Amino acid sequence: MRRVLWTVLALIPAASVVVEFLGSHHAHSHYWFSEIPLFWILFGFLGGCLLILGGKKILAWIVYRREDYYD
Repeated sequence: MRRVLWTVLALIPAASVVVEFLGSHHAHSHYWFSEIPLFWILFGFLGGCLLILGGKKILAWIVYRREDYYD
C-alpha cells in the first residue's frame, strides 16, 4: 500500500509537467511570465516551500519558551 501511495504521489507532479508542455496555451497572455514554460509549477512549489519554512520560523519564535519558564 505504501509503495502505491508513493508511486501516485510521484506521478502527479510528472503528469502536471507533461500537461504543462502539451496543454494549449493562449496566443496572448495577460502577463509576460505566463509565457514561460513551467512558470506556474515552479511558482507554486517555491511559494509552498516559502510558506512552510516561514511558518516554521514564526511558530518557533511564538512557541519557544526558556528552559525554566514553568519553574
